[in-house]
Amino acid sequence: MLVPVAAPEPAGRFRIWLITKPQESKEQGDGTLVWDRKIEDGFPDPKVVKQRIRDHVAPGMSLGHSDRK
Repeated sequence: MLVPVAAPEPAGRFRIWLITKPQESKEQGDGTLVWDRKIEDGFPDPKVVKQRIRDHVAPGMSLGHSDRK
C-alpha cells in the first residue's frame, strides 16, 4: 500500500544521498549528501554526480570519458 506523507520541508527539495553500510551488516549505513539543489543552486549534471559518487566509493578509479574536461 502506498501512503502519501507530507514532508516537513518545503516542496521542491532535491537531494542525492549516498548510503553506505559495511558488508554483511544488518545495520543501516551512514549517509553522505552528494547533491542538494538548494545548496548547489540547481540540478546536477550527470557527469558531476558520477564523479562525486566515485570520489566516495573508489577515489582512485577513472570514469574514462566522464573525467575528461
